[in-house]
Amino acid sequence: MNLTGDNLLLYASPWSAPGWMKATGSMKGGGALIGEVNGKYYRSYASYLVKFFEEYAKNGISFWGMTLQNEPTSGSLPFYGWQTMFFTAGMQRDFVKVTLGPMFKNNRMTQDLKLIALDDNRLLLPGWADTVSATLC
Repeated sequence: MNLTGDNLLLYASPWSAPGWMKATGSMKGGGALIGEVNGKYYRSYASYLVKFFEEYAKNGISFWGMTLQNEPTSGSLPFYGWQTMFFTAGMQRDFVKVTLGPMFKNNRMTQDLKLIALDDNRLLLPGWADTVSATLC
């Protein structure tokens, strides 16, 4: 952090949960988290994300924000060539509202983190923003 001489704002962008948390069993290619938004896999994934920020904080590195998922629509493609995970706008909204949001708010490493939705194609933005913000804002 001292390399820049200024404040450096870091932004995290997860590409996939570990394969054992996904319906496909693989980080590579499409697939969503297993189960319901308040279920053990969503809770495990939220804990996994909290742990990511805690480990960086142990080394004096803090983050400004995090996208909820890199290219969430690419996860609908079963043979996608890289790590990805599927989320709809409604799934992201519910994940933040029910699981991730409360967990982040209750952790001092993540309580001020900015969450960004739709790290994807801009054409999807208007509808996605309406859905995600409908009950969060």
